[in-house]
Amino acid sequence: VKMDWCNTDGADPREVYPHMSSALNATGRRIHFNLCEGGSEAPWEWGYDIAMSWRMGHDHVGQWANTLSIIEASAAIPAQYTGKPFGWNDMDMLQTGNGKQAAKANGHEANMTDVEYRTEFSMWA
Repeated sequence: VKMDWCNTDGADPREVYPHMSSALNATGRRIHFNLCEGGSEAPWEWGYDIAMSWRMGHDHVGQWANTLSIIEASAAIPAQYTGKPFGWNDMDMLQTGNGKQAAKANGHEANMTDVEYRTEFSMWA
């Protein structure tokens, strides 16, 4: 379950997300919980206790400058927060294979080359 953080009007994700985590855990089912507050509150430092993954940055679109900025942001996260069993930084969705249709909803038309898409796929793996 991905819980987005749109239109939250100043709410604190460190206070809100644990409520959803508790509710999901109360079902007794194994459910992957993904926090999506865009990385603004450094979720890699606190997300592991309440979720299995967390967005570490902005939306990913099929443009090389955007892809590179996400790779650089991910590389800047201290090593102790870069993933452990059942806890990963989410770099957002892969655009590989979407071609020109990628991210049109965000007003960004994809323009990556095949080599850039292969690089993206490798870095997300």
